[in-house]
Amino acid sequence: MKSTFSAALLYFFLIQGGNAVNLMKKLDISPEKLECCNKESIISCQPVHIDLTVIGETTVDLGVIPATLSLENPEDKSGYHFSYQNAEMNVYIIYHPGDDYLFGNIDLA
Repeated sequence: MKSTFSAALLYFFLIQGGNAVNLMKKLDISPEKLECCNKESIISCQPVHIDLTVIGETTVDLGVIPATLSLENPEDKSGYHFSYQNAEMNVYIIYHPGDDYLFGNIDLA
């Protein structure tokens, strides 16, 4: 019985990403209503909310698609540049809380 419980618990953590927290959630806003989504260079745009309290955590779930990512630059002590990645994608976030500035992009591998 104990081994079945352990296997189920391990399966749960593998599927759910362990202790990862959600970095983003989709917003119910039409992309056509946002200026940033209407530039010619944009291939795809999905308005999202980024949980700023999560930025800097060592492991995050992307939230908008099933993907768990690891912080790749924990040595960056500036507190402004964050790089998360897994085998399929890289997520880059620049956040300056004092200037109210947030920029990010997702590059698919």
